[in-house]
Amino acid sequence: MDEYSLHQLIFRKGKLLDETPEFVSFRRTHIDRWGPLSFVLLNFEKLFTEYGVQMAYVDGRQLSQLAKDKLEKPTKEEIFDCITNKEEVG
Repeated sequence: MDEYSLHQLIFRKGKLLDETPEFVSFRRTHIDRWGPLSFVLLNFEKLFTEYGVQMAYVDGRQLSQLAKDKLEKPTKEEIFDCITNKEEVG
């Protein structure tokens, strides 16, 4: 079932909700690359906290691709591209 999941990750008040079924499935699916992914997730939390984002939904597939393509800190634009509710967060 993990491969069919949308892997939409939820951030509330800047923090990742890491006990949702979507997150658990996402982590289980990408456990072999968890180091780079957790680094990118920390950057999301830092940015969302800094800007006081109340609620953000992140596309796990785009996030996974970002962590695969980049070895350094992602830019604000790259992070924003992964957000599915851009209008609310923007």
